[in-house]
Amino acid sequence: MFKKYLKSLVPKKIKKFLINSFFKILSFSIINSKIIRDYFVWSSINNFNQKYAVKQDSPKWTIGAFWDTDARFIWLKKNCEKNNINIIHIPRVIYRHVFDYLFYSRGYMQDWTKGELPLNIFYEKKFSRQREKYLKFCYEIAKSISSQFNVDIFLLFKLNDDWIIDVIKGIRFADLPVVVHDREHGISPKRMEKYPPYLEFIKDDLNVEKLCLSNKTHYEFFIRCGFNKDKLVITGKPDTDAWFVNEPNYFKKSSLDMINPELPLLTFFSFSKFNYLNFFYDGEKRDWLSLADDYHKIFIDVLKKFNGKFQIIYKLGGKPLRDTYPGFESFMKKLKELNLQDSIILLDGRVSTIDLLKASDCIVGFHTLGIVEAMFTDKPIFYGAWGELFDDIKETLIPFHKMKGLDFCCSPQILKQSLIQFLNNENIGNCDRKIRDKEIENYYHKADGKSSERLFNVLEEVYNDFYK
Repeated sequence: MFKKYLKSLVPKKIKKFLINSFFKILSFSIINSKIIRDYFVWSSINNFNQKYAVKQDSPKWTIGAFWDTDARFIWLKKNCEKNNINIIHIPRVIYRHVFDYLFYSRGYMQDWTKGELPLNIFYEKKFSRQREKYLKFCYEIAKSISSQFNVDIFLLFKLNDDWIIDVIKGIRFADLPVVVHDREHGISPKRMEKYPPYLEFIKDDLNVEKLCLSNKTHYEFFIRCGFNKDKLVITGKPDTDAWFVNEPNYFKKSSLDMINPELPLLTFFSFSKFNYLNFFYDGEKRDWLSLADDYHKIFIDVLKKFNGKFQIIYKLGGKPLRDTYPGFESFMKKLKELNLQDSIILLDGRVSTIDLLKASDCIVGFHTLGIVEAMFTDKPIFYGAWGELFDDIKETLIPFHKMKGLDFCCSPQILKQSLIQFLNNENIGNCDRKIRDKEIENYYHKADGKSSERLFNVLEEVYNDFYK
């Protein structure tokens, strides 16, 4: 009680100032002191790995796998245990504070509401000193991780985020091998057209031993970026292995008290104004706001019709600034006025999408690869898209509107009616298993429970070649 009272006495601005000051001092110390840096690395990794690491008595070699929000590399555990290999997971926090200290505090700025961003700002001359310092820091961190945890090979989840470019370079400068399994496997026709010149320009900075990919389009994308095809391997997406593990799903029972297991549970993948528009449409002033408005009006109407006798998981992705609907507060205010606020359960990227889909009874969404992930289930999937902007550019987006394993709702009326029919237990939804399996294959190569095994085989090959 006394602690809470003290906290309440401190104004928010002062709290923010004290927190920012602490992280500035911490970042300065990590950059300039080997003792502090080594301890920070040791404590960050040890605290994070209590649940996830594989530790053998006499391991053949050790993988340092960077942790991503989808936890894709935990599915390597079985292969590591089988082959007497250690794996530790590296949290991004080791790099985050220093990156913020060196760049954001010096005026580096990106519009995070737009998802994927061009990298030309990161390469501007005015940030050259910060880049030098950050690269040296990444080099020292690579050496620290390798020496303290005996890491022989690093596995990363992304090739071309701004913060990760110098992480790759730093590891290689430390004379250690790098394998990347790139997470950006949803390649729209517009991304295929617009983005390769940006990566081709910096491809020498993205040099790794092997780049593992999820599907054929993913492979073709990096060929267009000028990457050496001998370094590209299609393995599928490792976390799809979760669909082939016979473990009970405890999501409804253990995740949130707010979930009522007696009610139908719908999962909605939130989206905002610029999802998949990114910076790809020069001069385009329109966005998805009116479409998002329609979705939320439909939810209110259907909740009213059924008197709140179902629940909606409102799922934000790994980039909340990109996925947060600007009218969310107004939406929740209306629901509170109707006493329906408990029908919405807000979850962020820390919750496994796969666990959520296993527990859900229906999936609703716009342009998200969660729609493809949902095809592992036999549950109805409603993909809603309409309006002038969608009609004009739909052929440049991922062609969800052409997929046969889901219900394409091309107007608000159709989406609303589809939800009503579902909640009335009417037989609805294109759930044909063969059709869905074909769609899954297009995006996840061989989704057979062995994607992590294929990734492990690549890591083993790289290790053997590098240290022979």
